[in-house]
Amino acid sequence: IPALKLVDDATPFYKGKLGVRDIIPEESLLIGLVRANYEILEHQYTSIVHVEDQTTRIIFMHGREFHSILPEITEGSNSNKVVNTIFSKILFEVDRGKIPTLDRIIITGSTVQGSLQQFLTEQFLDVEISAFEFSGDKVEVLETVAGEYKKYKMAIGAAWAALDTQRKDFLPLSFVPKYVLTRQQVFKLSWHGYLLLGLIAATPLLLNTFYIQKRDIIQDNTYTISQINQQTEQVLIIANEVDRLATEFTMFDNQVKLLDTLSYNSLKWSRTLGVVNAASQSIEGYWLRSVQSSDENLIIQGTSLHRDRIPQLSNQFETAIIQQVTERDYRGVTVYDFTILVTQVVSDYRFFKPDPIELPEDLLKLQEISATGTIEY
Repeated sequence: IPALKLVDDATPFYKGKLGVRDIIPEESLLIGLVRANYEILEHQYTSIVHVEDQTTRIIFMHGREFHSILPEITEGSNSNKVVNTIFSKILFEVDRGKIPTLDRIIITGSTVQGSLQQFLTEQFLDVEISAFEFSGDKVEVLETVAGEYKKYKMAIGAAWAALDTQRKDFLPLSFVPKYVLTRQQVFKLSWHGYLLLGLIAATPLLLNTFYIQKRDIIQDNTYTISQINQQTEQVLIIANEVDRLATEFTMFDNQVKLLDTLSYNSLKWSRTLGVVNAASQSIEGYWLRSVQSSDENLIIQGTSLHRDRIPQLSNQFETAIIQQVTERDYRGVTVYDFTILVTQVVSDYRFFKPDPIELPEDLLKLQEISATGTIEY
C-alpha cells in the first residue's frame, strides 16, 4: 500500500509516534459521501459514476446499502469513448437483471461529467441524473472556493470519514493490515496485569491438583469402558446380522417397487386395449387402422361405414376429442375416416393399478441385550 509505505519511510524523521487508524478505499468514500449528502429511499437503486483521467468506476447501491461494483474501466476523461462505455456498462447490468430498476445516477470526478450527464439524460428518460453536490445542511462552501473545492471530493471524503468514528454514513471497511495494528499496540502493565502475573504463578499448583483428580477419574472410567466393551462384543454378532438383513430387505424392496412399476405399465395398456376391444364388440360398422400412444394420450385412427358410429366410439372413453372426420368413396361406398384423441381412458386412475402387495410385518424377532455402565466426568 503506497500510503502505508510513505508513513513507514517518514517514521525515522519524526520523534513522536505515528499511528495508522484506517485505510479506506475510494469506493467506500464515494458511497459515504452519497449517503451523507443525499436522501435515499430504501427501495431505490442508485449508481455512482466516478470518472478520472485514465479510469472510471461504477458503483451500485440499493437504498443506503452497497449493492455491487463493476470492474474498473480503463478509460477516463481523456478517452472519447468513455461516455458510450459507461452507458453500455450500466445498460448491461439493468438488462441482465442484476439491477431490477435504476432510479438515480450520480456523477463524480472529472470535467467530463457535463457531457456525460447530458448523454445519460437523453438515454435514461425515467432516471434522475445529476452531478454530485454537497448538501447545504452538511457542508458550508465559501464563495472564494466555490469553483475549486469540487476537485478535492476524495480528500474531503477522507477527512469526513475520519470524523465519522461511528461509521454512520461511511462503510465500516478498513484496509489496514493486521501486522500494522499489532505493532501499534503498546503494552501497559496496570493492576490487572499484576493480577494476571499472580494467576500465572499459581497455575502450576492448580493444574497439578486437577491432574491428580482427573487421573483417578480416568482410571475408574477405563475400568468401566473395559466392562462395556466385553458386553458389546456379545451384541456385535447380532448387530452385524441385523445390518445384513436390513441390506437384503432394502434390495428386495427395490425389486418389488421395480416389479410394481413394470406391472403398472403393462396392466395400463392391457386394460386400455380391453376398453377398445369392448367398444368394437358393442359398436358395429367400423374398423381401426392404428392405435398409437403419445405421452399420456391415445390416438385412434379408423374408418366407419356410418358417421354416427364415430361419436359412439369416442363416448366409450372418459375424455376423448374427435380431431378429424373425412368423407371418401371406397369401391362405390361412402366411408368416413376418423381420428380420435383420447386424453383420459377412464375416470378412476386405480383402474390401471394392480392390487398392492403387503409384506409380512414381523420379518425378524430379536432378543434385546443391554449393556450398562457409568462413566464419570
